[in-house]
Amino acid sequence: MDLNEVLKGLELKIKGAGEISGLSSKHFGFKNWHTTTLALLRELPSSYFQEVNNFKKLTFETTGYKRGKKFASQTDTTKYTGDLDSAVKALKEIIEKNKAGSSKKKSDSPTDQKTKPDKPPLKKSGIKKTSAEKNAKKSSSGREPAKKGSSSTRKKKSG
Repeated sequence: MDLNEVLKGLELKIKGAGEISGLSSKHFGFKNWHTTTLALLRELPSSYFQEVNNFKKLTFETTGYKRGKKFASQTDTTKYTGDLDSAVKALKEIIEKNKAGSSKKKSDSPTDQKTKPDKPPLKKSGIKKTSAEKNAKKSSSGREPAKKGSSSTRKKKSG
């Protein structure tokens, strides 16, 4: 999906947030809006990582306690509406970031590009280790490894 298509979809989701503001986090309309918004956010490039995470952190919980099957009060949706407002703000930040990025790209001209330096950057000087020294393991106990091969102390039986 193209970035412009994703951003247009996010603008539609911002408009749709007004329709679901009177609902709760358990309502099908909200769940559908949230799922499709997350699907759009997954299509964004990694440069939008922080803004996407700000949206994902929102819980949209309908807080409050229930007595039986009825809510105790009507004011328990304040967390839901607050998170919905924060979600709209996060989506607007994503759209604004794209507008700022596209205007920055238009202002750059080919003559503003950095010129390459004539000399390559200096390398750090120091003692270089050979590959054998790099791969060699130091023994922690200070003991030398056992010698391999035939033992000179044992004599072979002649038969």
